[in-house]
Amino acid sequence: MKTIELLNLDTWTSDKYQTYLSEKYKISIIHHTIDKIPIHWHDFYEIDLCLDGYGTTLINGREYPVSAGYLSFMTPIDIHTFNIEKPLTILNIKFDPSWIEYSNFSESFLITHFVHRKISPEQIELFKLYINAIKSEITTDKFMTRSYILHLLSCLLIEILRISRDNKENHEDGKNELSNVVQKMVYYVHMHFKEDITLESVANYVELSPTYVSNLFKTHLGYGFKSLLNNLRLKHAENLLIHSNESVTNISYFCGFQSFSHFLKAFKRKNNISPREFRKNRRITEKNYSDNQDN
Repeated sequence: MKTIELLNLDTWTSDKYQTYLSEKYKISIIHHTIDKIPIHWHDFYEIDLCLDGYGTTLINGREYPVSAGYLSFMTPIDIHTFNIEKPLTILNIKFDPSWIEYSNFSESFLITHFVHRKISPEQIELFKLYINAIKSEITTDKFMTRSYILHLLSCLLIEILRISRDNKENHEDGKNELSNVVQKMVYYVHMHFKEDITLESVANYVELSPTYVSNLFKTHLGYGFKSLLNNLRLKHAENLLIHSNESVTNISYFCGFQSFSHFLKAFKRKNNISPREFRKNRRITEKNYSDNQDN
């Protein structure tokens, strides 16, 4: 097994990399073969359908197999790369989060974690059909193209949602489905946790009082708004500490913490060690694991 080097993390944003998403529709579709890709994350969603080749993918520090028939769905907070043993032929679609917000089921489409699973031949053909149809719409720019793309993309997302609900391995929590309003609240926090959001901004989004929203969080999730927000920020910070060489200070602010001292206290409270110690320990652990796998 090849060892993934700890490279500087590439941040692929739709603003910085205009070539990734079309200016008009904020979608990119490519069918390509890759033999190397840096560890990275980006501020848009991404779907990879592997058609040929094999290797592994590293997602948020965990390794999974990749070969023909594997589907990966990446959210804007997932850090990932590939260990490629035979060049991978990938059908890839990237799209801006606004497409989910445009859809009528944005809050019920609550995939807040990546999805990685081998799908059936029938599902492969279905995904290829939808993706190629979207590509045709983008390139030809027909009457009502945007509406048609939205419907096609909605079909893709529903299929992924069904796969994600069957694939319990990728979910951290097996709680019952949330009510629509709580789904909407959680969706908002996941989409904006890197910003300076408050309980009041969540309440405004769902058009309810802050007190009522606070009670909904505690009743349905078992913890409050601040706990959810801090956990998301800390999880993303942990991934960046492991997989990037960015400074601890920059990571804290990038993940939404308004105060570096607040970040340090929250991080130590959760992990019992400082961010620098966490980075050092995890890198040693991952290096030893990779060395053992190679032997």
